[in-house]
Amino acid sequence: MRGGIRLPASSVLGLLAIAVFAPENKGQVIPDVYNLSWHQHIFHICGWWGWQDHFREIISVEQFPIVTIDFAHLWDDWEPL
Repeated sequence: MRGGIRLPASSVLGLLAIAVFAPENKGQVIPDVYNLSWHQHIFHICGWWGWQDHFREIISVEQFPIVTIDFAHLWDDWEPL
C-alpha cells in the first residue's frame, strides 16, 4: 500500500498501553468495561491509568524480541503533500 502503513493489532494495542500506563495520564476516567491483558494478567484500564512502574514490574519476567524497523527505503521518493 503506497502512502500508508499496516500495523498488526498488537502494535495498536501496544500504543494504547503506552497511553494508559504513562504517568502523565494518571487520573483519567474511562468506563470500567475496558481492559488490556498480558498473558494471565487483566488490567482494567479505569484503575491502571498512570501505573507504568507497576506494569513494568509485572511484565519484567518476559523476554521481548528486539526488532529494528527500517523505513529508509520509503524516504527515497518522499514528497510533502
